[in-house]
Order: sequence, then C-alpha cells, then structure tokens
Amino acid sequence: MTEIYEYQCFGLGYVGCVSLGCLAQNGHNLIGVDINQTKVDLINKGIPTIVENKIDKIIAEQFDNNRIKATSDYFEAIKETEITIYA
Repeated sequence: MTEIYEYQCFGLGYVGCVSLGCLAQNGHNLIGVDINQTKVDLINKGIPTIVENKIDKIIAEQFDNNRIKATSDYFEAIKETEITIYA
C-alpha cells in the first residue's frame, strides 16, 4: 500500500499547479503556497492557475475531493505538512 503524505508546494505557476494536481490525483493531500492572492483564490475555487491539457479537470476533481487547497501563509502550510516542494 502506498503511503499518503501531506505536501506543501511553494509556487502556483506552471510547475506548482501541475504538481499540485498530479500528486493529489495519486492520493496525497497538498497545500499550495503563493504570494499572488489571485492564484491562491483560483486554487481555492478548484480552478487551475495555468492553461494545460486536462489540468482544469484534475484541479477541480482534487479540490472537490478535499485533497488540495491554497494559502499565502507559508507558516500555516509548514505546520500542516510533512514535505515541501519548491516549484
């Protein structure tokens, strides 16, 4: 059985958004962190921050499954997670 981890992903641009969706799709829980409040708000509505094939469906599905959320408060994310990704 695969272990489920709590990740934080610093940066919600191309790499961060894709990482958020794909890791969540594999069953992990993620918090995206960005200083851009618009990107944070998009993720917290289940909307991707980029345009890429199928990412809109992946982000929406993982948001609905409560596997992803976003914040601009990096300290909050650090307290709630085990692994950090800088994207």
